[in-house]
Amino acid sequence: SGTAKTDSAYELIENAKNASAVEGLGGFVFEKPDSMNSIQLWIPNREKTITLTPIDVGIDGTCGNPIGEAYKGKWRFWFLCEDPNYPDEPLLYYHDMETQVAIPNDINYMLKTEGANIATIRLSLGELQGELFIADDQNIFLYHQRDGRYKVVRLFNGTSFVFALGRQ
Repeated sequence: SGTAKTDSAYELIENAKNASAVEGLGGFVFEKPDSMNSIQLWIPNREKTITLTPIDVGIDGTCGNPIGEAYKGKWRFWFLCEDPNYPDEPLLYYHDMETQVAIPNDINYMLKTEGANIATIRLSLGELQGELFIADDQNIFLYHQRDGRYKVVRLFNGTSFVFALGRQ
């Protein structure tokens, strides 16, 4: 019924963490605490029911801070996961909706070179047309991943606040 659907949606949203809307996809990606696969994609289907798809399947360790992006008509989801070999150094992953595979991007060396505190890294600033903004407890970094070239640049130093980015 419509009431059951609404109740389920509210329960889902109340339990969601770090939810991020996905432009052009009609859904959002979020953390679901205390679940085996904690990064979930929610896209209501045509039957008006809720469909959850885990996008961090097969990854050892806890994952979080999901960000969804649309680029050239395709959708990708970025998130951080614990590295079992280095518990204080999260790995940046992206899940490509075409291949349905989560791929790690080890950018910790670049972040350290720019002066990041790896233990407090989070993807809390969002994504803007393919540019990821990454924050630690004192800095904001730009992660550029276009044209097969990956680089990290520190944008702000001594910043301890978080802000949201929007599109026009």
